[in-house]
Amino acid sequence: MYRLLVGVQIFLFTVILQAPASPDQGTGLDMAAFQKKYFITHDGSKITELGLSHVDIAEISSVVKVSPDEILGRRVDIGDGTKNGLVVSANTSVLCGASGNCAMWLFCRIKGKWRPLRGDWGPDLYTESAAFAFVQPQQGGLDQLVLLNHWRAGEANVEVWWFDQAKQEYFSNNNYCWDGAATKAHEGECH
Repeated sequence: MYRLLVGVQIFLFTVILQAPASPDQGTGLDMAAFQKKYFITHDGSKITELGLSHVDIAEISSVVKVSPDEILGRRVDIGDGTKNGLVVSANTSVLCGASGNCAMWLFCRIKGKWRPLRGDWGPDLYTESAAFAFVQPQQGGLDQLVLLNHWRAGEANVEVWWFDQAKQEYFSNNNYCWDGAATKAHEGECH
């Protein structure tokens, strides 16, 4: 499993950061902001090393239903500073597939407590992704969430999620397909 995770990281680093930009081909999602701010889902620090209180760790662990020893985390700026954003993923092969996508949970600190951010991606609190970034513009007070899913045949599906402040959840905006070299991802899913 470790070799697979390292391989996915090396591949994503090589494709995302090293690939020469090809000419824009029409309209689509500008991937420059994603390339500057992305994180690998299964890469992070142990949640016990993030400076969170024991109470915070216990609450987060109960939400994700995974032992604190198996949780990786990263403080992220979701549009309100890094002190208020947290992404956690499981440090276990059970929640990371062979494709490189891992389950991830989004949290926002509201009134001193870490609250899970929901999305219309399904009934579960988690979504799956190989890499993610929070980028401008903001919608509903938080940055857009851009998820990059596993690569196949040289392309990756990219999902853009906007935050609905009234419902306190992310909802799907558009799907794109990106080859890792173009400056823009074209609309629609990869085939």
